[in-house]
Amino acid sequence: MSAQNVKRTKEDPHMFHVITNAGTTNSPVPHAAASWLIPPQEALFALAYNSGTILLLRLDTKTGLVHSSELKQDSIVPRFLSGIATAFRGRNSEAHVAMSLTIHSCESDTYLFALCREGNIRMWSCNKAQCVAVTDTAIDNRIASQGAQGHILRKALGPNNELYLGTFLKFSTRCEFSILKPIQDNGMFKFVRLCTKFAQDQHLVDFFFTTTRLWAVWRTTDMDTVEVTHAQLSLSGGRVNSEWEAAILEQTPDRDYILSDADTDPRQAYINYIFHPGQFSLADITKALNIYKRSNFLEDKILSAAELKERVCIAVEAEIQAEIMDYELMDEDYLEIANRCWSKFYSWVIQYHANSTRPVGLLLLPSVYGVVLLKKSCFSLLRPMEALEYLMFCNERSYTSRFKTTPVLSQDEDICQDLITLMSALVLLEEQLSEETKTAVKRELYHLKSPDTIIDDLLSKLMLESEEPISNFVTHHLSCHKLSNVRDISSAMAMLLETLTYDLGQPNKVHLNDDHDASILLLNINHFFSSHLGISAISKSVAQITQLRFAICRNLLILQQMILLRPELFDSRSLHSIKSSLAPKTVVLMQAYYVVTWICESTALPMPVQSLLDSSVQRLALLKLVDSRANIGFKQHRSSSLLELFIENSGAKHAHNLMAHTNLDATSLIPWHYGMLTHITFIAQLVWPRSGNFIFPEWLLSSCQFLLVQEYVRLLNTWCEWNSASRKFILAVALLEMGEAHKACDHFLRASRGILTDEFLADALLESSVLSENSSLIQYYLKVIKLFEEHNASDCIIELAETAILMADKDDPNLPTLHSIVFMQHLNLGHHIKAYNCLNSNPDVARRVDCLRQLVVTLFERKKLIDLISFPYVDMYEDLERIVEGRARSVDLIENNYYNFLYSFHIDKGNMRKAASVMYEQAMRLSQESQSVAIVSRQAQCLLACINALHLVSEKYRWIVRPVIDQNYLEEMDYEVQTRRSISSEDILHYKIKKQVEVLELNDIKREYYIVDARLKVSKINSELHIVSHAGPSELIIILPTIGLYTTALHLCDEFNVNKSSVLESLASQCIRLSRGEDPNAWDWLIQNDIFDIGLSNTNITNTAWRLLEYLTLKHEKDRYSELHKAVTRKLLQEGAFIPQWLLMSYKKRNAAELLRLMLNAGRILEASELGVEYINAVMGDGKENFGLKTHLTSVTTPVWLPLNILEVLLYELKEVKENPTFSESYQRLQGALQSYEQKVIRVSKDMIEIKLSSKNC
Repeated sequence: MSAQNVKRTKEDPHMFHVITNAGTTNSPVPHAAASWLIPPQEALFALAYNSGTILLLRLDTKTGLVHSSELKQDSIVPRFLSGIATAFRGRNSEAHVAMSLTIHSCESDTYLFALCREGNIRMWSCNKAQCVAVTDTAIDNRIASQGAQGHILRKALGPNNELYLGTFLKFSTRCEFSILKPIQDNGMFKFVRLCTKFAQDQHLVDFFFTTTRLWAVWRTTDMDTVEVTHAQLSLSGGRVNSEWEAAILEQTPDRDYILSDADTDPRQAYINYIFHPGQFSLADITKALNIYKRSNFLEDKILSAAELKERVCIAVEAEIQAEIMDYELMDEDYLEIANRCWSKFYSWVIQYHANSTRPVGLLLLPSVYGVVLLKKSCFSLLRPMEALEYLMFCNERSYTSRFKTTPVLSQDEDICQDLITLMSALVLLEEQLSEETKTAVKRELYHLKSPDTIIDDLLSKLMLESEEPISNFVTHHLSCHKLSNVRDISSAMAMLLETLTYDLGQPNKVHLNDDHDASILLLNINHFFSSHLGISAISKSVAQITQLRFAICRNLLILQQMILLRPELFDSRSLHSIKSSLAPKTVVLMQAYYVVTWICESTALPMPVQSLLDSSVQRLALLKLVDSRANIGFKQHRSSSLLELFIENSGAKHAHNLMAHTNLDATSLIPWHYGMLTHITFIAQLVWPRSGNFIFPEWLLSSCQFLLVQEYVRLLNTWCEWNSASRKFILAVALLEMGEAHKACDHFLRASRGILTDEFLADALLESSVLSENSSLIQYYLKVIKLFEEHNASDCIIELAETAILMADKDDPNLPTLHSIVFMQHLNLGHHIKAYNCLNSNPDVARRVDCLRQLVVTLFERKKLIDLISFPYVDMYEDLERIVEGRARSVDLIENNYYNFLYSFHIDKGNMRKAASVMYEQAMRLSQESQSVAIVSRQAQCLLACINALHLVSEKYRWIVRPVIDQNYLEEMDYEVQTRRSISSEDILHYKIKKQVEVLELNDIKREYYIVDARLKVSKINSELHIVSHAGPSELIIILPTIGLYTTALHLCDEFNVNKSSVLESLASQCIRLSRGEDPNAWDWLIQNDIFDIGLSNTNITNTAWRLLEYLTLKHEKDRYSELHKAVTRKLLQEGAFIPQWLLMSYKKRNAAELLRLMLNAGRILEASELGVEYINAVMGDGKENFGLKTHLTSVTTPVWLPLNILEVLLYELKEVKENPTFSESYQRLQGALQSYEQKVIRVSKDMIEIKLSSKNC
C-alpha cells in the first residue's frame, strides 16, 4: 500500500473510534489491550481495566458503527452464585484483573485469552461474551507475585496453524514460562500443558516463542544492562537441550571516552568517535546538542551528518571560548578545557543514546527465522553466529558434534576438539589483554609495522612489567596450561588458519555468464538484503565478524610467539611447523583482517560538488572504470561506512551473482541462519585483499573516494603481493585526480610491469588479449597518456611517451603516435626547439607533416615567428611552404600574418620573386575583403614590398605569375576542401585556388600600387571608403581633386595616360574661391600636395594655392603644348577671374592665338585687344621673345603667322561699342596696330618680291 493510501485510510472516520470518557475525572484507564481483524470488514478491540472488566469493541470498517460489550469474571456462572464461588476460591476480585490479552479466531468464533493477576488463563467467546474456559498456569497452583513485574501472555501458531499459548509468571524466587495448547473435548475447551521452563530471577521486558524456541529479553537487577536469552522447546515431547543460552549483544559505547593519544586534538577525536557510522543516531546527537546549548527550540528540519557536525563544533567551541575568555593560556591548559567541554557534550549524547536504546520488546520473524530486539527509538537484528564466533563467545559450551556440518571443522573430529581447546586459550588471552594494548597493536599496524615485530615488542614489554622471570612468565601463563590438553597443536592451528582464510575456494573473478539456472536463481535472490536496512545489517555483521577474526589472529600470533619462547614444552615437529609455516600465515592473515576492519570502520568521504564529480567520472570513463552515463553521486543524510557504501553500490550485486553460481536452492537461502551468513561470507570475500578479484578497489576508485584509495593502497603496499600492479594503477589514478601528477606518473610507470599478469589491468586497458609484451605496454601507456591529457600534465605525458618509445618495436604502428604526442606536449610547454626535434624524428612522413602544420599554427598564435623561421627544415621546405600557403589562404587575413611570414621566409632564403609573389597574393586577397583604412593601408604595404622585392631581381626577371580571382571571390572560388586531422584534432580547410597563367610585370604592379595608394589617401580623408573601394583610375582622378589631392591625381594621370585638364580646372576653381574668401581649413588639403617639399609654402593661403596652381600647370604642361594652359585659362575666364601674369606670360609663349581666342569667346575684349596689339607688335619685331617667336616679320626671315581672322573679329566687336569711351581707345589702338601690320606686310612682300627677282636675275 502506498503512503498516500495509508494516509487516506487513517483519515477515514470509518476506520477508527474514539472512546469519549477516556481521560475524564475518575474514568478508568485500561492497562492492557489486544486487537484483531476479522475479514472482511470487522475489527475487534479488547481493553482490560483494574476493575476486572474487559471492554470488547467491534468496529465495522465499512459503516463506522461500533458495538461494545463487557466481559466480566462472573459470566461463566449465574450472577447469584458468583459471590459464593469467589468465597470458595478464597480470592478477591482483584485477582481476576486481566494483566495480558491476546485474541485468536477459530472456525466461526473469535476467542479472547486473558492472563489474570491470580495466574489463571480465562478463555472468552467474543461472539457470546462468555468465559468458556479457565485454567491455572502455575505448575503447583502457587499464587504469582503481585509486584511490579506483570504477567505476560503470548501466542504462537504451529506448522498446521494450531494455536499455542505462552505465559510468564513472576514468583518471589523464580520466573516460570509455560506453553499451553487449548483443545476442544466433547464441546468443552481445556488447556494442555506442553512444557514449562524456569528462569533466573530478573526483570522480564518481553518474550516470544515459536514451536522450537523461546526468546526472552531481560533487564538485570540493577536495570543497567540488557540480556537476550533463548532456549529450545520440544512441544512434541522430544528431548532437547533445555538450558538457557544468552545472545551476544553488541557492547554499548563507554560512558567516558578517553583520548588514546594526549597529543590528539579533542575536537577531531570526539567528532570522529561520535559521528562514526552506526555509533549514535543523529536524533540523539541533535537532542544532546539542544541540551548542551540550553535551547528548548527544536527544528523541524532534519539535519544531515555534515550540517549537524558543523553545529556541534560551533556549540562546543563557543563553550570553550566562554571558559577561556580573554586569558592567554598554555597549550596544555587549553587542551584540558577543550577536553572537558567535549566530554560534557559526549555525556549528554551517551544519556540520550542509553534512553533511546532501552529495550521494549521482541519481534520474531518466523518465515526467515529472524529475531528483532525492539528498543525505544530503534531496533536491532539478532543474527546467527558463525562457527568461529561461537568458539570465541561460547567456548565452554562448544563440542565437536556441533560442527559436523561446518566446512573445515568437520574434516577431523580429533583436530576439531584440539581446536576447541586452542580457542579456549585464545579466549583467555582476549580477556587478559587490556584495551590499551589492543589499541596499541592496531595503531602500530596502521603505521605499517609488521605484526610479528609488534607482538615481539608486546611480549617483551609484558615480560619486563612482570616480576617473574621470562621462562616462568610463559610457563605459568594460563593459556599455556590450556594447551597442555591439546594433542596436536600444529594441526589445530592449521585448521584454525584454514577456517580464517577467506580466499579458499574463492573465484578469481566474478564472471557473469549465461548459465540459465544461475540466471533464474539470480532473479529470485537479487533482492536479498538489498534494502537500506539489509545493507546496514550485512555491513555491521561483516564488521563484527572481521573484528573478531582479527582478534583471533592477534591472539594466535601472541600464543605462537609464547610457544616459540619455551621450545622445551612442545615437540619439535610442532615448533618447526609454527615457525616455518603457521606463524608467517598468521602474520599475513592478521594484516589482511586489519585491512578489512579498516574498510568496515572507515567513513565514506562525502561526494564532491556535482561539476567536479562529473569531470572525474568522464575521465574515469576513458579507462572503462565507470559508465559515464551512470550517476554515481549519492546524498548521505547520515554517515556511511566504506563497506556499507560498497555493498549498496556494487557489492550486493556481486554477492548475489556468486550465490547464483554456487548451485544453491533459493528456498535454503531464506532462513537467516544460512542465507545471511552465506551473504556475509561472499561480501567478505569481495573485500578480502588476498584474492584474485579486484572488485572492491575498482569500485573504490570509480566512486571517486580518492583519499581512501591512497590509504587502502598504503595499508597493503608493504606485505600483499596480490594485484600489486593494479593497486599501483588505481593509486596513480587517485593521485592524478587529486592533482599529484608527478607522483601519479611514477606509480603508473611502476604499475606497467603487471599489464600482462594482473587481470584487472588487462581487462581495463588492453583491447586484445593476444598481444606481445611490448605491444601491451604501448597500449597501456597510450591509455594512461589520455588520462594525463585530461589534466594537461604535459611534462608527465612526455616522460610516459618517451618511456613507451624506448620500449616499442621498430615496426610498432603506434610509434608515430607516440612521437607526435611528445612533440605536442613540448609544443604545449613552449619547448619549441625540442618540439621541432621530435617532429624531425617521427618515422611517419604524414605524421611529420601534421606535426609541422601544428608547429606552424602554434608558433603563429604565440607570435614566435623568429623561432619558426630559424629552424633548419632540411627536406621539409616544400612542406613548410605548402602548409603556410594553405593556412594563409584558409584563415582570416586580418587576424593572421601567414603571408608576411612567407615573405620573410623567402627573403631569408634569397628567393625574391617568390617573396614578391606572396606579397602580391596577399594584396590581392586584401582587395576582396571589406574595405577599411587598415586593410587598404596593408594592401599598399604588400604592393610596396612586392615592388621592393622585384627591384632586387635582375631586370629580365622582374615579373611574377598572378593567380586570378574573380570579383565574386567568396562565392565562385573553385576550391577543394581537404580535411586533414592534425594532432590537436583541428579540421583545417585548405583552399586550392584555381590559377591561370598571367604574367605581371613590375610596372603593372606599380600601377596597382598607385591606385591603392590613392584609395588610401582618399580613405584617410573621407570616412565613406566604400565610395572608392572599387574605383578605377579614371574615377579616382575625378574623386581626388574634390578632396584636394591634386598631385596624386596628376600622378595617376601620368601613369594611366589620362588628360590632366580636369584636375587643374578643379585646382583653379579652388584658387578662385580662396581669392574671394579665405578658408583656414584649406591648409589641410594644401599640405597633402607636398607644398613644403617643393618650396611653395607661404603665410597666405590664397597665394600658396595660386603658386601651387602655377607650379603644377607649368610642371605638367608638355613642351609646345598648351592644353593645360587652355584648361586653366578657360576656367578662370568662365569664373570671371583675372588671369595671373605667370599664366599670361607662359600662355603667350605657348599659344598666344589660342589665348586670344579664349579671351574673345569669354567676352574679355579689352584684354583681348591689348593682347592683340602686343601680339601684332611682337610679330612686327617689338617684344617677339614674350610670345615665343624666334623671328619677326621681315623679308629675309621665315614667315610669321598672325591670327588675322580673330583680330578682325575682335576689331569688329570693338567697332560695335566704340562709342563707349572705354572701348574707343582700344578700338583705335587695335585698328592702328592692324594698319601698321598691314603696311608692313605690304612692304615686306614688296621687298621679298624684289629679292626674289634680283636673285633670279643674278
